[in-house]
Amino acid sequence: MDRGVCWHLTKDDAGKPKFNRLAVQQKDLEHCAAQLEMMRLQFRALGAGQDTVTGAYQGQFLFLQREGVFTAQTVDGYRYPFMVRTGDGRLAVPGAMPQS
Repeated sequence: MDRGVCWHLTKDDAGKPKFNRLAVQQKDLEHCAAQLEMMRLQFRALGAGQDTVTGAYQGQFLFLQREGVFTAQTVDGYRYPFMVRTGDGRLAVPGAMPQS
């Protein structure tokens, strides 16, 4: 719930959730999602094969997946679409892209 802090969620050696501070002074959920996406792309550039990343921002969980970004109130709760991937793989808020 720290104001403006974007967290990366992972698991420790015992399999328990562990939050790592990724970025501070983030204006909103969308900017946190962008930070998580940058981290995901940097890991992939280093050879990591993981396509999914989980994070949190002010009590909301973010799930970056191949299809886009989903959000939920709890880590195992129902996930709502938050951002979608464009044809070239970028993230956009649904409805922001013109329909062809």
